[in-house]
Amino acid sequence: MDKEKLGENLNKTFKNITQYLDLKTELYSLMLLDRSAKFIAKVAVFIVVALLMFAFLLFLSFAFVEWCRTQTGSALNGYLIVAAFYLVISILIIIFKKQLFLNTFIKSIYSIFSEEEELMDNHTKPSNDEEDKD
Repeated sequence: MDKEKLGENLNKTFKNITQYLDLKTELYSLMLLDRSAKFIAKVAVFIVVALLMFAFLLFLSFAFVEWCRTQTGSALNGYLIVAAFYLVISILIIIFKKQLFLNTFIKSIYSIFSEEEELMDNHTKPSNDEEDKD
């Protein structure tokens, strides 16, 4: 009799463990899907904003060249000033790339992953209400 109950309990325990592992696997796959979607959304927004900023700077540069042409009578001066401006900006970006871009990118990606870890911690830890019932 005891052996039969022990066997039944072991079978139930094995089924519960298997079900638990299946649910954990499903949770991790859903979390990965959510993280991937957030990452892709951030990259897409970055690309759109970068393209819009490029178009804005392009038209602003042409407007400045046209303004210089009307002021000095030569478009060459405007193009040289715009080229010098872009050269200075490029040098500054190269010098400060870590502070401007790399740290920001890492923080952004880290926020995606840490948010999900907090979410998972909230699901795996019992709430205060559940602890009070025991």
